[in-house]
Amino acid sequence: MSKCNCHEEKEVCCKRHDKRDDCDRRHDERDDCDRRHDERDDCCKRENEAEILLKCKPGTAASVAAATDDEVTKRLATLSLNTERFCNPCFKFEFSTNIFSTLPKADDEGNDKKMASVTVRFQLFKLCKRDRVATEVGPEWIFDLSNPSDDFELMKHDIVTFIVCDCDCDCDCDSECCTYFVQSTTTGTPGDDHKPASVTFNNPTLSVLVAENKRHCC
Repeated sequence: MSKCNCHEEKEVCCKRHDKRDDCDRRHDERDDCDRRHDERDDCCKRENEAEILLKCKPGTAASVAAATDDEVTKRLATLSLNTERFCNPCFKFEFSTNIFSTLPKADDEGNDKKMASVTVRFQLFKLCKRDRVATEVGPEWIFDLSNPSDDFELMKHDIVTFIVCDCDCDCDCDSECCTYFVQSTTTGTPGDDHKPASVTFNNPTLSVLVAENKRHCC
């Protein structure tokens, strides 16, 4: 009759329990690893989807009679952007418009000759959902035109285009929806018989290229 060795049986049982615990731990580690892989895949997918964005928006034609030094402002083109899929976006804005201008003859009465002239200043603005006042983006662009002749009226057709880049680090950009717009401010000096200069903005267009900036700031 064989003897029962309770101590040996207990040790064997404990070893089986230890192996099962090790197996459970390995399963937990594998599950954690799978979860991390899934999160990384989701992150990479979002980054690939948001790697680049191109948007273009035409504006509305506008006319201005610039007779005095009083400023006349017009909003020429507007577009809205949602950058929630970007981590640290870099913006490249491009604005263009045809300008048809008519300047009267210069006023040569008296000793001083007074030229008819017009100045248009273009500025890009940004207005985000938490803002009450629009902020300037980039420098101001200036278009000047004058008619020194006192014999004939000057009519001109010009194309104005400029680019503004905005790559400032903004840690809140991933949840922001902002509206960007170009505004013109026109002033003028009247010519002969105090006739005003006239300016027409035709086919104004604002476009933006958004790219992910891999060099994060946060």
